[in-house]
Amino acid sequence: ATSVLAQGFGEVDYQDGLLDITIGMAKTRMQAITALTSLFTSALVNSPTSREDILCLRGSRVKITTDSPRHAVVDGEIIGTTPVEIECIPQGLTVLTPMVKDPGWWGL
Repeated sequence: ATSVLAQGFGEVDYQDGLLDITIGMAKTRMQAITALTSLFTSALVNSPTSREDILCLRGSRVKITTDSPRHAVVDGEIIGTTPVEIECIPQGLTVLTPMVKDPGWWGL
């Protein structure tokens, strides 16, 4: 699962070993609301957003610094304040799920 608002590229590839970085640069509350709506819509249709006030980057490591401390959000969770450095460790997470039998049509 990923944060819907972090899908600026439209579709997230959780196996590529890269971080998907979405930076909002709205100057007003109305611009922020419009940008969030655009991100939500792009996530619903698996299509990248094309707004000038949303920057989307990919990389294996990111360091974020700001003039004054700002909240740092990872996968929808506030993890602290800037500065922050994040690195993706390919295949660094093992996910275990229960076996599920095919529920058929709509689980009926």
